[in-house]
Amino acid sequence: MIRKTEEELKNDIFNTYSHCMNESSSDRRQTYFGQLCDKIFRLCRDYLYTNEIHNMGEEICNIVNRLIKSNNTAIKNDRTSFFMNLNIALKNAKNEYHRKYEQGLINIPKNKKEKIKQIKNVLAMEESNIGRKLTAIETTKYLSKWFYMPEDKINNYLELMTAETVGSLTPNSGNSEDGIDLLNSTLSPPYLKNESYDPLDDYLFALDTEIICEGVKSVLEKKQQRTRDCYRALFTLDCFISNKNIKSLYSVLDHEILNACQINKEPPKQYEIYLRYHPDASKGSANALASKALKDLKNSLEALLKQKNPEIFS
Repeated sequence: MIRKTEEELKNDIFNTYSHCMNESSSDRRQTYFGQLCDKIFRLCRDYLYTNEIHNMGEEICNIVNRLIKSNNTAIKNDRTSFFMNLNIALKNAKNEYHRKYEQGLINIPKNKKEKIKQIKNVLAMEESNIGRKLTAIETTKYLSKWFYMPEDKINNYLELMTAETVGSLTPNSGNSEDGIDLLNSTLSPPYLKNESYDPLDDYLFALDTEIICEGVKSVLEKKQQRTRDCYRALFTLDCFISNKNIKSLYSVLDHEILNACQINKEPPKQYEIYLRYHPDASKGSANALASKALKDLKNSLEALLKQKNPEIFS
């Protein structure tokens, strides 16, 4: 594939933004949103922030979301104003990301950062399911079983998680000079603050699964076919990882994805599922777009359930 020039990419970005702002169909707007995120990611990767951008898919999605929701007339109608605002937002996001992840007191390799992120997600979901924090021993044993990894190796990752968080504390944060034991302290562990943990899960799945199934069917029926299939696949992965009642939800799940989750040692990644339906997206933006799509599905489901079953939510 021939790489587009910076000017060609900028033309594509503004045209896609204009289409998105003028589109009345929610499905088409979602499609344009995904395309816009990916094109901005490519612009940053190829021309603006080559070294920093690969892990900033989520930040870019947030920027695009704010640009679209602001509905600023000057930005909407003027290409120069649009890119002026976009550049400011990108620089702020890059600086914030750099402060959060790249300038800590400890240097963690990128491959280990990714595994730490997975560990945080798994722990957040398990503790949400059981309604309490795991002890240090329970944490090690649970993660060892989940990731098929020796306990000593798991403990190495947990130490990095602690060091990563302690390293980001300021001298005036009120903690002792020796740091804190995050796994045994009364403070919330860092992984509970991860944005991938969605309290909406607990809210929705406390309902009867038959009500949930009917709601999911209704939400998906309003989507175009490819969008519907992608949403269903992401929802299936989320239900599996979150240990939801798969048997009761079976009628609304993607059986191919479910089989892959049950057969393989590790379930598919969100970005892998998203790329299956949106192959033109880049890996860097696919994970953030997949997360947003899943959150959109859950929000639509919540709104529908409240409308159809107001007595449950009163």
